[in-house]
Amino acid sequence: MYSIRTVLLLVALVVLSGCATSGFEEYYSPNPRSDRSRLLRPTGDPKIYAMSADPQSDIRRLMEDGYEVIGQASFNGPPADRDDLAEQAEDVDAELVLVKSQYSHTVSGTMALPMYNPGQTVVSTTQANASAYGTGGSAYGTYRGTTTTQLPGTTTYMPMNYNVARYDQSAVFFGKIRPESFCLGAYWNDLPAETRAQLQRNQGVILELVVTGSPAYRANLFPGDIVWTIDGAPVMDSRSFDADISRAAGRTVTLGILRKEQPLNVPVTLNPQFVPPARQTKKE
Repeated sequence: MYSIRTVLLLVALVVLSGCATSGFEEYYSPNPRSDRSRLLRPTGDPKIYAMSADPQSDIRRLMEDGYEVIGQASFNGPPADRDDLAEQAEDVDAELVLVKSQYSHTVSGTMALPMYNPGQTVVSTTQANASAYGTGGSAYGTYRGTTTTQLPGTTTYMPMNYNVARYDQSAVFFGKIRPESFCLGAYWNDLPAETRAQLQRNQGVILELVVTGSPAYRANLFPGDIVWTIDGAPVMDSRSFDADISRAAGRTVTLGILRKEQPLNVPVTLNPQFVPPARQTKKE
């Protein structure tokens, strides 16, 4: 059986934790750039892994494996329950979660916890013997009486010292991208200003990440490659390159690239099963 002190300490911890809602739920923020139609529906329990000392590299490796960030949560508080994290992952259809928890500080103090002492019922019994004498003789008797008194309850306050460790906690939630959502299987962006100045050109895109097993991966394209032509036609920017790649799904195209100041022509066979996001439907 729990001691009174143990019970009071548990009550204090609940009060200091602030809420019954999971921090992962309360502070969850979805990724506005995530297209849920591109993602597979999870078929099992979410996989939960601890972040390394380099979270950006962790996220990059998962993106290379075909995952997409669908949301994140960050908050400071007492250690969160792993079951709460798993429940939130299931609620948002996350396939995988990276989580990090780091001690930040301890909250200490004293709080007065009320203890109610219930009222009591007191029953008093009175008994007395009596005798009487007269011309007709004598008589004896016994008197018995009962009195009930209700005493009110009282409330006392017990000081309780507490020390609650608080942690900076964060979680990144991922979904698995459908294979047919990749046409080239790479992430790219417009040329940064420094690169444009160095090359003395404004047109083209730079590859930032290549997905393992994708057409770009099989064609030996690498992050840092600058793409400036597709089948001899100039690549204007990231938006036009996306449209050009989508139109060429299933075909073999030749990308003119610049790798470490060396121009190359790289043939790439694009995914014949590619389905543009607007045509994708979620499969149960």
